[in-house]
Amino acid sequence: MSTSPAAPVHVAAGVIRRVEDGAILLSLRPHAVHQGGLWEFPGGKLEAHESPLAALARELAEELGIRIAGGIPLIRIHHHYPDKHVLLDVLEVRAWEGRPHGREGQTVRWVAAETLPHYRFPAANQPIVTAARLPSLALTADFTGADDVAALASSLERCLAAGLRLLRLALPAPPLPPPLAALLAACRAQRAWCTVAVDDGGEDHGLADGVHVSAAQLARFERRPAAPGRLLSASCRTVADVHRAATLGADFVYAEPGPGGGYAEWPAAITAAATMPVFAAGPVRAHQAGLMRRRGCQGIAVSAGSGNGLPSSELVALTARAVLDAELSVAPPQSG
Repeated sequence: MSTSPAAPVHVAAGVIRRVEDGAILLSLRPHAVHQGGLWEFPGGKLEAHESPLAALARELAEELGIRIAGGIPLIRIHHHYPDKHVLLDVLEVRAWEGRPHGREGQTVRWVAAETLPHYRFPAANQPIVTAARLPSLALTADFTGADDVAALASSLERCLAAGLRLLRLALPAPPLPPPLAALLAACRAQRAWCTVAVDDGGEDHGLADGVHVSAAQLARFERRPAAPGRLLSASCRTVADVHRAATLGADFVYAEPGPGGGYAEWPAAITAAATMPVFAAGPVRAHQAGLMRRRGCQGIAVSAGSGNGLPSSELVALTARAVLDAELSVAPPQSG
């Protein structure tokens, strides 16, 4: 007689971020508990019939002595340890009452978001580390077919100045024309992340922070097509794509339409299967950003340039709105 798999341990965790400097609060797990001595994002298990927000509010009051009224959905993670299955609902918290401190004797520390990779976390927390460092808006641009390379590059540079912090680019083979070299230099100056599409050979030219692979390319690579320490992003149309991206060690993925433009396995199936942040790409618009966050996405990815891309003025305005979180500051659903 077969037995059904045990229900996952449902946990709510909070990325508590100070608005004034972007620092994030971490807690050190006591050495006597499971995975003791590792840092974590504060939170705890849901009680019966409790929503993730309610559970997080209760846990943060008990652990840190703070009172929260809401949170922004950041990422949902299924992680399988050898002895249990954990489901993590992660909310970003930017407003609270009280001074956070270790009420249970635990060490707490404010850290800069860019230093998170220097800390040791439980394995289930690793996607949270990436999500906490990623923005909620990505822009994609294909310079291999652009009508006016200089104008598109200039538009993206203005977006960087307005606060854009994630780009996905398709570039011609090096040497790059001056406008594209200037765009990549602006990315470095603004500390924005950028991945560049690779050809089928998977050559990493080192032009940006990492590489991007298409859904069609995922099955062709036998190993991670990015050098150690560099980013890997991937386009995913199906759950199988997500699993393949995880096998290759993708840091984050873009959920895109399948053949014919349909989202047959999106968003619920793809976000549920993902073990890394997911950006909703394709025919998404700025007003859908909050909806995509509630559905488990990191944020949205909007196309720039000719064809279905947005014009320069709209891209800059969208970037400014995203930086201010005008569309993303929404409370999570209250159902458990």
